Amino acid sequence: MLRRAVFVLTTAAACWLQAQAVAQTPAQAESSDLERINAAIAAAERQLAASREERGEVAAVIEESEKAILDTARALSTVRAELEQQQQSLAELNAAQARLSADSAAQQRIIASYARRAWMSGNEEYLKLLLNQDDPQRSARVLRYYGYFSAARAGKVDAFRKTLGELSQVD
Repeated sequence: MLRRAVFVLTTAAACWLQAQAVAQTPAQAESSDLERINAAIAAAERQLAASREERGEVAAVIEESEKAILDTARALSTVRAELEQQQQSLAELNAAQARLSADSAAQQRIIASYARRAWMSGNEEYLKLLLNQDDPQRSARVLRYYGYFSAARAGKVDAFRKTLGELSQVD
């Protein structure tokens, strides 16, 4: 019986100790759970702070990239405008060169015909006119016409020289 009483007492003490342990375990368990939760919250806050910092850095890089893209787009637009203007200027110069070349060729033909006529007639027409004293008014009128023709020819020669000068500037 003593054995039985010791057994019962030991069992009761073990139960009482276990009850005490169980009674303290939920409080300790809550405390350890709370510590784990606090640690998890702290880790999450650190991750959140790191993510915010990384997001800020990425946002700065994106902003710099957008500025660079915008600057490049502006420069490209400027270059395109300059290219278009230069192409238009080149087209105008080519048209002017073609027009001046055509004018030069036409003027050269006219001057060549003047030179050929002058060579073929020699300068005898003026001499014949002066020596022909039949009608002085008619002679004066014809001399005036020759003066007009001569002035017109000189104007054509000057225009040809001007055209050649313009053509050399365009080339």
